Amino acid sequence: MRDRFGLIFVVLMVCGTSCILGALTVLGLIFNSHAAAMSEANPHEFPVYVFTFMLFVVAPAVITIFAGIWMAGTGIRIGQKTSAEETDQRPAT
Repeated sequence: MRDRFGLIFVVLMVCGTSCILGALTVLGLIFNSHAAAMSEANPHEFPVYVFTFMLFVVAPAVITIFAGIWMAGTGIRIGQKTSAEETDQRPAT
C-alpha cells in the first residue's frame, strides 16, 4: 500500500507545483505584454480594458493557483497519513 500512496503523493505534488508555477508564469507573461497597452489606453477604454484583463487573465490564474495549492495540500496530507500509519504498524523491539 505504501507504494500506491507514495505515487499519489508524488503525482499530486508535481501537478500542484506545476499548476502554481505555470499560472504565475502565464500571468507574468501576459501582464508584461499588456502593461504598455493599459498605460496608453484612453480614459474611456481604461476601465473596460482593466475589467476584461481581470476577468479573462487574472481570474483563471487565481483559480489555477488555488487548485494547485489544493492538490499540493492533499498530496502532503496523503503522504503524512501514510507515513504515520507505517510507523504505527512497526513491531516494538
